[in-house]
Amino acid sequence: MTSHSSNQIDYWTTAREPWPSLLFILPFLLVYEIGAIAHSHLPASRNGADLWIRHFGMETGFGVEWVFPLLAPILLLIWQFVGRRPWKWNFETLSGMFAESLMFAMLLVVIGQVTALAFPMQLPPQLFTGNVPRAVSFLGAGIYEEMLFRLALLPTIFALLRLMLVPSRFAIAGSVLLSSWLFATAHYVGSPALFAPHELSQAMQTVLDTPDLWFSYSFRFLAGVLFSVLFWVRGFGIAVGCHILYDLFVGVVLSGVG
Repeated sequence: MTSHSSNQIDYWTTAREPWPSLLFILPFLLVYEIGAIAHSHLPASRNGADLWIRHFGMETGFGVEWVFPLLAPILLLIWQFVGRRPWKWNFETLSGMFAESLMFAMLLVVIGQVTALAFPMQLPPQLFTGNVPRAVSFLGAGIYEEMLFRLALLPTIFALLRLMLVPSRFAIAGSVLLSSWLFATAHYVGSPALFAPHELSQAMQTVLDTPDLWFSYSFRFLAGVLFSVLFWVRGFGIAVGCHILYDLFVGVVLSGVG
């Protein structure tokens, strides 16, 4: 059901709901999946979180290829139905979500620049496969990393903390910090056992022993905090949009300048 009368929809409330979030991320998801298939001959055609989810699915017996692209929509629809959320949306809501995502992506650029001031270094040159495959991978990062660390992990940690009788406000803060730590640390795990304690411990040791990684790790942790806060306050769609637009701006637009 759609509504085309803007005055009947409160944007700030509607943009947080699962149904508009699903409609908002759907074009990104379709482009990513089509692009990943088209560039399947390249090793970086799929994002790391996507590959980890697929590996985990295969290992646990849920290795049906067509299921993986449906995971985020399924989780959002479960949230929609179980929570009996409203189905209201309009195109102004989706365009507002895009503008809001872009604003927070620019905020993340500023956070990255400020963080870099604390870690002066010569960054090694990066090897890229081309703008199109890179952009496709960034779409996957925004969708699958947010699905894994925010849509799935963040509420799970919050629920576990609440079961331990942690007050709600502290459970929210704890879930933000712990999921952000996992988000940052997972980028340095070189094994499919992404959340195995020994792998996380080894990844942390690698970061601590390698000063050149301190900036990237610190920034990823801060980015995880921002994405988590956006998830709690502004909804899943805007967290995904911020993540995607930041990656595209820094990884494609800025990398192509000069």
